[in-house]
Amino acid sequence: MATIQFVAGPTEGGQTPAEFKASVDVKLAAIGAGVNINVIPTVGGTLILSGDGVGVGVLSGAHKTNVNDVAYQALVTDSVIAYTALTAARIVTLPDVADTKATATNIFALMIKDEAGTATGAETITIQGDANIDGAATLVINLDYGFAELYCEGTAWFTLASRLA
Repeated sequence: MATIQFVAGPTEGGQTPAEFKASVDVKLAAIGAGVNINVIPTVGGTLILSGDGVGVGVLSGAHKTNVNDVAYQALVTDSVIAYTALTAARIVTLPDVADTKATATNIFALMIKDEAGTATGAETITIQGDANIDGAATLVINLDYGFAELYCEGTAWFTLASRLA
């Protein structure tokens, strides 16, 4: 059985997450049985599709920030941070959890991706912030084309999906 999770905020046309889920359920029913959908509201209205925690794609409503081989302070307006060049170890500092305005039921989602395809060896991407990520101080992408899809629920950061090493 395939499981697909949508992380969504207000959608086009003013649909609530529940209305959006219902419209997606109808479309998936036409594909076939055995597909589960979860819709979680987010602060920024980002829509991210995760399939079994492996493949991730931003579908719509997301702001992409290209980063060219420098350390980066993530902003609450970012949805995707894409490293387009990487020649040394770099650090991404997450927004402070208070600044995300996230809650237990209205999360803030962020994806960090090695688009350059060079995040191995000495060229890693370390993710850190004012709160732990899955209980750890940092998370390291040490895999060519690796990524980390994170969410904040107001007190800490958690991994939704990743390919790290």
